[in-house]
Amino acid sequence: MTQALEQGGDLLNNIINYKDLDSISEQLDGMLVKHVDWLSALHKVIICNTSSNSLMMRHEECEFGKWYCAVENSFLRENAEFEDLGNTHKNLHSIANQLLEKHHNNQAPSEEEYQLLVDSEKEFFETLNNYIDNVLATKNQFDYLTNIPNRSLTMLMLEKEHSKLSRDIDSESCIAFADIDHFKGVNDSYGHSAGDSVLKYMSEILSTNIRPYDIVGRYGGEEFLFCFPQTGIEEAFRVIDRIRCHIESSSILINNSNKIRITCSFGVAKMDRNQTLEESIKRADMALYKAKDNGRNKTEIWVR
Repeated sequence: MTQALEQGGDLLNNIINYKDLDSISEQLDGMLVKHVDWLSALHKVIICNTSSNSLMMRHEECEFGKWYCAVENSFLRENAEFEDLGNTHKNLHSIANQLLEKHHNNQAPSEEEYQLLVDSEKEFFETLNNYIDNVLATKNQFDYLTNIPNRSLTMLMLEKEHSKLSRDIDSESCIAFADIDHFKGVNDSYGHSAGDSVLKYMSEILSTNIRPYDIVGRYGGEEFLFCFPQTGIEEAFRVIDRIRCHIESSSILINNSNKIRITCSFGVAKMDRNQTLEESIKRADMALYKAKDNGRNKTEIWVR
């Protein structure tokens, strides 16, 4: 579990996707290289007394600073490491600008001033590398095939919602299980590559047809687990059954030639603040088995 996840903001409302994380890690790598180039030029100015044109800039003016100031997603912003990253970057530019100002006035920096620059760039690069590592570690908590949260990340988000529910007696939340009907038959009839296509397609339908603040992750195999924060059981049922009908009316192209129809069974249960999270998940699972026993392609609600 990464520090970014442990200290992050409201993951339920701001979960970022696998492709975004991949893009962010690449952007940060590129910014790191450009900062190395900028600092190399800065050291040449100080040591070799070369031209300092275009090297002086504020924190928010360089490429990294522009990216940092533009980040809105609280998954990225609301953790101590992100704030440290901004502070070390501001400090680095502040010290660099002071030395460049002295150079402009034909003044050489003192040994202490130069050491401050060396220390500030070391601190910034260490913080940036740690942040990149955490972004990559978070990316690994997404399912490699479907690009939605894996079981570990899904459970973490459900634990956060269960903890929140325990503190707010006026709210309610729900959990749901989904299972692809007759999935083994797809693998047996068309091969595992077809099964992978079904899982990808199903994940896209499930993730694009829930509300922005809902959660869906791959629980394992052909099973998916949902969380519906601040949602009553009737509303959760309506969301899930709408998805079930959408799946039923769709067809999936596999192996570039065959179209097949797939259905899903669903089980819905309230998240019980007076029971463990595992007990609520078990109830949703029991409702799912009821849907299977009743002929599949159904949505059932757990009742006592």
